[in-house]
Amino acid sequence: MPKSTIVSLGRNGDVINLLPLAYWISQNGGCNWLIAEEYHSILDGVSYITPHSWHGSPETLEQAIQFANSSLQNPLISQVHKNPDRQRLMDSYCKESWRLSGYKYSTTWPLIFDKRDKLREKQLIDRYIDKSRKNILVGTQSISSPFKEANRLIAKIRGLNANVVDLDNIKAERIYDLIGLYDAADLIVSVDTVHIHLARACYTPLIAIINDGWCGSVTPPQTIKTYRYSDPEPSNILGCIKVTFIKQEVLEPMLVVDVHGKTERHKEARRTWPKYGGTIRTKTVDVPRFKDVLFWGINNINAMRETSGVVIWTNDDVGFFKNTVDKIKAHARKFPFGCSRRDTAHVGREIFWFRTDWLKAHIDEMPDVFIARPKFDLVIARWLRQKMGITTVEENLVEDFAPIEVPPGLIWHKEHESAWIDKDDEETKWNEKLWEQDN
Repeated sequence: MPKSTIVSLGRNGDVINLLPLAYWISQNGGCNWLIAEEYHSILDGVSYITPHSWHGSPETLEQAIQFANSSLQNPLISQVHKNPDRQRLMDSYCKESWRLSGYKYSTTWPLIFDKRDKLREKQLIDRYIDKSRKNILVGTQSISSPFKEANRLIAKIRGLNANVVDLDNIKAERIYDLIGLYDAADLIVSVDTVHIHLARACYTPLIAIINDGWCGSVTPPQTIKTYRYSDPEPSNILGCIKVTFIKQEVLEPMLVVDVHGKTERHKEARRTWPKYGGTIRTKTVDVPRFKDVLFWGINNINAMRETSGVVIWTNDDVGFFKNTVDKIKAHARKFPFGCSRRDTAHVGREIFWFRTDWLKAHIDEMPDVFIARPKFDLVIARWLRQKMGITTVEENLVEDFAPIEVPPGLIWHKEHESAWIDKDDEETKWNEKLWEQDN
């Protein structure tokens, strides 16, 4: 397949909106991008695009199209502003941009900045994050979608007992340097500007205040509440912030594992487990259902922490690092569930965790898979993605989608020959059936 060229001159939010599409195009022939010189630096953060700088603003799209048609491969005129196609066929300009590119809007691919600068990110974190308090990042300024209540909104938020950081006053060397700052915060509140788009790459909840109708951006999976510009006054947003912080209280972890392996490999892994929580040893069935193990965790977690506990499941040959549980607790304070792979070479999710309040409310909806059989983890991972509005296909199982899939490095698992990969029993067939239902 030949290379394609995205023609979208800017702004940053418009570029970020198209990056998941550009990533997919890059996997299928390669991706060029004709971008205005003013916004060129945002593409320094990705390795999968060949950028071509245009010495003109987004207002000069007509001339840029002429150049692309004569000099670049397969141009896709993705920019909405000044596009010859003025139709509004989608419910958001974000989706319109994908349509103009020749694609239907999709959540099949993540937002990837694979050339982030950890040093620059740390400098921002050290300067703006107060580790002794809750940290709220607030963005209220938008050039293309101004919010008339901006000043009143940030004034009200400043009245909370928290470290309130005004994102509009931060001058990052690269816009994507803000991702690390996002991750270090407890909450993001933003009007319809670049932060709505960039938050798709982070692991922190977002309260989004977006423009009305077609002019409103598509919000990312990190969004816990969406308001429109025409919605009631900012006092409602304060209530949402307070509820969010209540859910971020200290969590009591409970480790639940179906223990069956007896090799030294299993014993070595178990020695790394935390000295609290519990294990379940199945005596009545050889292959337990995932729900049964989770129910055990729900029913046995400390009653005093019933609404703010976190149930952690893993295989009985998976080892923990010293900070594994702390990282899980930090994630669970922000989002009700998560999972992780052992490394980038494997698609299997080898650890899951759930806030007990969320799990109680949703466990009946969970696919009833058998553990220790193929596909069970993929069925659950797909279901969790669906809860966040993320589409799963075979090809994107190797990707980690923020905010629910924590990148590899959380756990370890020694290589060994699988004992169940070739099973052909009823439990395996059942899991396969559940996997095929939505594929």
